[in-house]
Amino acid sequence: MSKNFLKKERLYVLSKKIIYIRFIFVFILIILLSYIYTIYVNKSIINNSKSVHYRNIELNKKITLLEKVLKKNNIELKKYKEDHHELSGMFNKYTEAIKFNIATAEEIKFSLFTKDEKILELEREINFYKFIASSKNVKDTISIKNFKTSFSKEDGFIDYSFLLLSNSNKSIIKGTFNFYYDGFILNSNKPVVRKNIKSKEKKLKFKNYIQVEGKIALPEDHSINVLYLDVKCNGKIYNYKHEFVQF
Repeated sequence: MSKNFLKKERLYVLSKKIIYIRFIFVFILIILLSYIYTIYVNKSIINNSKSVHYRNIELNKKITLLEKVLKKNNIELKKYKEDHHELSGMFNKYTEAIKFNIATAEEIKFSLFTKDEKILELEREINFYKFIASSKNVKDTISIKNFKTSFSKEDGFIDYSFLLLSNSNKSIIKGTFNFYYDGFILNSNKPVVRKNIKSKEKKLKFKNYIQVEGKIALPEDHSINVLYLDVKCNGKIYNYKHEFVQF
């Protein structure tokens, strides 16, 4: 009995030793694996740190390069703004100069127009006094001069102009004038004698002289050979006869 007990006791102790040995082996294996894992993790961390460090270096280089480019662009932009400001100033100066030249040209044009009007007025006064000096019948109140006609730019109209001169340079002349014509009807060749051209009676009021201008409507289907101007003044009618070649 004691032998069996001892034997069992030995087996128990042996079994317990095996368990301890296994536990120690597993423990050592775990420690070894942990160490290996730690080395791997540390290496990975170091590699990642190196990669991040290199990336930071590259990023810093790019940032530095971009800062240089941005600084250069800011300098160019400042220069462009200065050039633009200078060009704007020059443009404003040229604009003002052009406006001044236009205003000066308009002033010169108005001045020339005024001078032309003055010259025309003086010529009319000269013609008036020439008429007074050479007039054979100073008893007539007025005289008709420089009667002119031409086709108007508007179809169916005649442009006219004439000069009325007064024998008295002190009184104001008042009157009216109308137009008449001789001709024939186109369809029938029927003659027309001293027919009134339908228009409103035109009034006159002047001193010394007046230049009269306007237009009259051509009668439809009629051909005019002679155009008469009648000026009524102080109860007397003054006539002027203008002959056409053919209309």
